[in-house]
Amino acid sequence: MDENRITGTAKNMGGKVQEAAGKLTGDTKLQAKGAVNQAAGDMEELYGQAKDAAAVSPSPFTKARRPRTTCFAGLSRRGRTQPLSLPWPSAG
Repeated sequence: MDENRITGTAKNMGGKVQEAAGKLTGDTKLQAKGAVNQAAGDMEELYGQAKDAAAVSPSPFTKARRPRTTCFAGLSRRGRTQPLSLPWPSAG
């Protein structure tokens, strides 16, 4: 579980408490502050969920590919031939 999910939930709960206290005392500023903190907590929690989901299932585009290396005489390690580039013109 990502730490963003935990802090997001804590912010959300704190915002609910602030909003309830604002309603109880009739303080509209405190109510608005509580609503803003709830929204911020929700966003941080969603970010943590997305981060967890990305860690569980990596994208198919990020697969590590084996580098294509060339051995002697233009042969690759996989056995396929590659064109040789000769520094002099070919006799032919």
